[in-house]
Amino acid sequence: MQTVPTADSGPRFLDIGTSLLCCLLLCATAFKALASDPHPLAPPDRSSPRATLQSFITQMNAAHRAYTSGTGSADVAQAFRRAIDCFDLSNVAPTLHFDVGGFSALLLKEILDRLDLPAEDTIPSTEADLKRWTIPQTEIAIVRIKEGELAGQYLFSQRTVERLHDFYDQIRHLPRRDSADKGLLDIYLENPGGLVPAHWAEMLPAWSLRRVFDRPVWKWLALIGYLIVGIAIVRGVRRLGAYWDSRFGERLAYLRFGTLSIAITLILLAWALDVYVDDAIGLRGEVEAFIKRGALVLAFAFAVFFVYAVFELIASAMVASTRRPTGSANAHLTRLLVRIIGIAVIVFVVVDASAYLGWAVAPVVAGLGVGGIAIALAARPTIENVIGGLTLFADKPFRVGDLCRLGEDIGHIEEIGLRSTRIRTLERSLVSIPNADLAVMKIDNLGQRDMRLLHTTLGLRYETTPDQMRWVLTKIREMLLAHPKVSTDDMRTRFLGYGAYSLDIEVYVYLSCQTQRSFRAISEDLLLRILDIVNESGSGFAFPSQVNYLSRDSGLDADQRTAREQEVEQWRQRDKLPFPEFEEEEEDALRGTLDYPPRGSSQRNRPD
Repeated sequence: MQTVPTADSGPRFLDIGTSLLCCLLLCATAFKALASDPHPLAPPDRSSPRATLQSFITQMNAAHRAYTSGTGSADVAQAFRRAIDCFDLSNVAPTLHFDVGGFSALLLKEILDRLDLPAEDTIPSTEADLKRWTIPQTEIAIVRIKEGELAGQYLFSQRTVERLHDFYDQIRHLPRRDSADKGLLDIYLENPGGLVPAHWAEMLPAWSLRRVFDRPVWKWLALIGYLIVGIAIVRGVRRLGAYWDSRFGERLAYLRFGTLSIAITLILLAWALDVYVDDAIGLRGEVEAFIKRGALVLAFAFAVFFVYAVFELIASAMVASTRRPTGSANAHLTRLLVRIIGIAVIVFVVVDASAYLGWAVAPVVAGLGVGGIAIALAARPTIENVIGGLTLFADKPFRVGDLCRLGEDIGHIEEIGLRSTRIRTLERSLVSIPNADLAVMKIDNLGQRDMRLLHTTLGLRYETTPDQMRWVLTKIREMLLAHPKVSTDDMRTRFLGYGAYSLDIEVYVYLSCQTQRSFRAISEDLLLRILDIVNESGSGFAFPSQVNYLSRDSGLDADQRTAREQEVEQWRQRDKLPFPEFEEEEEDALRGTLDYPPRGSSQRNRPD
């Protein structure tokens, strides 16, 4: 049975054929792309001088075709990068490899287009073990790399890259071998950066397209315009910062953001200049590399300024949080410590910036090390005192106003400085002690005592009987336990021994007071009470003397002695003799029962 095509079969078959043709065209395009670059990630062949030269010419021709045909910026960039990989850029900062290498590739392409290159078979290949090969009748050299990741590879030498602009100036008047109307270098210099459409430059007046120093006039005017706008922005931010500081920073130092805002603005402007000359106006070449390097240097310098301003604000905030006067020692030491940390951060930023810009840091650090040693030796006493001040700040063995014993000097701390500490002695003289000496000195902070020690020895007469002695010891202990200003911890009242002329009693107690004035007052009260106890016992204090009696000695009070002995005998009969210690319930009953200040004192009803 024969099928008869209908009226609609023709167009249907046409659509199917068109679809198949499109698929074939797409497949052919894909296969062509794969065939042109089957290994897109493979580096250029740099195994010999011949391979390096051919790789460079091939990649630059590919970049020229891709750029002029408009196939895509990705193809142009890839070809450019492979051509740049044929240069030894080890002395160029990594951030400028593409800018310096790209312009160098354009210059070398223009030079090679004007030279009579030797025949391919005369250029050394892998069989020739050469360290250096120079294109005949030129100083353009290809050398073998001795060390690093590219050791054994052949690259255009550093010296060649540095002199490419001179070589181009000497040969630019010669015609190109390929008889091209315009080389890629001219297009590269005339067009703006990637952020600006290329046809915008064609819309400018003819006078702005004239070249000054190989660049169109409009690019120089655009650069000058950026500088004018940048200066206007900095001045505006400075005025706003000054207004803010005068409004809020006068009262609170840590709200002074004027300097900080200027630093941030300068960093942003420096970074924007880097982008502007590359991606906006496309200044290109050594000028662009110089400006971009300068912009990076300025950005890092302003970053250092920014770090300094930030740490100044941190120091002001820390001083304000402690609520201490801004001129106090703690305030000075806080600022110094924060600034030292800020300097360490700044040094890190400088070293990192130097490595980022490709500068050799090791010689600079070595030079600073030698100079630092000389400065340190000359300023050793000052540095020691400052470090001693930081040690005192961290350890805080005393504060302003404390009573301290520093070596042979006793006095109140009057000022703690960065270099020395001043004390006002008990004789009201002012003594200045270097912090370096103070940091290694034994410091006795008398002002931080929680209690004061009363240690005295009572000498009773040898006529005192044992029971009188027991009564005196008991009453003194009762009195000390009952006194509210006496600490019962480590309290001692003991018959110490037989002296040369007295029976010695040791009184060793801690008093709950700090100041010398209160200590003297409490000690006086205790000694008066002890005097009353000794007199009441019928005994007396001994004293070293020789007495010639012309009258009969009345002796001791016999009635008092008898009464006290009888009282002690009653304690003994009731098993209440408080030796060697009081019972705990008796101690608890006696503790704090005495009146102090004593009854009748004008200070009795005053609060402590």
